[in-house]
Amino acid sequence: MSRRIILIAVLSFIMAFTVAEGAFIVRSGGAIIRGKITKEDEHHVWIKTKYGEQKIPRTSIVEIKTDEEVFLEFKSRFEKAGKSSGLTEFEQLLAWCKSYKLKEEGNRCAKELIKRSPLHVKARKWLRHKRVDGKWVGPEDEKKESEDETIDDSEEEEEEKTEKTEDEKEPETAETVIKKAEQLVENGKTRRAIGIVERFIKVGEMSDDERAALEQLVIDLACEFDMEEAKKLFKQASTAIRAYTLLEKVYTKHADVSPEMAKKFRDLYVMVRNRFLFSIDDFENPELRKKWTMHQTSISFTKDPAKIKQGFTAASFYVRENVISDVITINIPTNWKKYKYLSFFLYWKGDAPGRRELTIDAATDANNWWLRTNNIDWQGWRLVKLKIWQSGNKFFTHNDPVWERITFLRFYIEEGPGGTIILDDIKLER
Repeated sequence: MSRRIILIAVLSFIMAFTVAEGAFIVRSGGAIIRGKITKEDEHHVWIKTKYGEQKIPRTSIVEIKTDEEVFLEFKSRFEKAGKSSGLTEFEQLLAWCKSYKLKEEGNRCAKELIKRSPLHVKARKWLRHKRVDGKWVGPEDEKKESEDETIDDSEEEEEEKTEKTEDEKEPETAETVIKKAEQLVENGKTRRAIGIVERFIKVGEMSDDERAALEQLVIDLACEFDMEEAKKLFKQASTAIRAYTLLEKVYTKHADVSPEMAKKFRDLYVMVRNRFLFSIDDFENPELRKKWTMHQTSISFTKDPAKIKQGFTAASFYVRENVISDVITINIPTNWKKYKYLSFFLYWKGDAPGRRELTIDAATDANNWWLRTNNIDWQGWRLVKLKIWQSGNKFFTHNDPVWERITFLRFYIEEGPGGTIILDDIKLER
């Protein structure tokens, strides 16, 4: 076995192990998410927490630490704090434990602080101690005295007021807010659900995991709201086209929704758009790739956001200088008389100045087709929208084609400078 094969095998094993191990993702806003990384690509990291799987953009990530790295850092800082005589280093370490949600490690810090300062309020609260009859009592034995130290009358009075307020009204938690939002969504009040979640994020107390889960919920609820609006419009024939327009407008707006919500939105989007058009290929469905053939070129399917116009995937192919190339798909309806336009997004980046001609053939068979030639004389993206059978169309005939019996669609690239062509969202519109 060659060294290269062995190295690839070892690296594959390491990568598989890395993806499965626990990790802490530190985000630019200060939030820290703890869980297991399940997937990574160039633009996102997927992490599974107890609240579900989250998709985190790499642009918002400051660093990723493994469990081992975090616990080694705690050990080092704890030993260093133990050598100091003051409280500051243990207080800072306790705050660090809170941000990383390290309960047991935080308990150790709190106990050390209490040894040095028995009335240390933050340490006592961390350990869930309460004041009973002027003394600190732990949760395990609230009726027993846990310490001999007493507090002054003013502190006792303040604590009694606080406890009375908390008894009168149970404070909201992330869990109760999520349940309330879900209930509102069920009752068709998604906008209100978004409002209460956003308000709690601003003023409520929560862990970083809970904050991340609530922020993801807001994104999902915004998507849910758009879908509700689209469904209302779609029910009425007079406004159904507005449902399609709404979903088309926000199709890429919801790129950061959870995987479950993305599928839900996608299913609705496809159902609505299919009433008004036939999607020849938006390159989101891997199965449709089998319906493409090509000559003197090859297709690759890119997920680079800079090379995508709609959705999450587009088709890219390189054409060589002065070489005629074509790509053909058979994923089309037979009767094109049901539609008025053929449209698609086309991206061109030439290797040198000059233009190439793109001929579109809608063929009844190998000897009979409609054809339309367009000059590609631009750089970057452009929406191409062509009239087909109705008056004013600029398609010409080769022999005797019939619009009601189309069997394949071909994109034919004439001779010219080399360059990259990207196609996205090819469709027939009513």
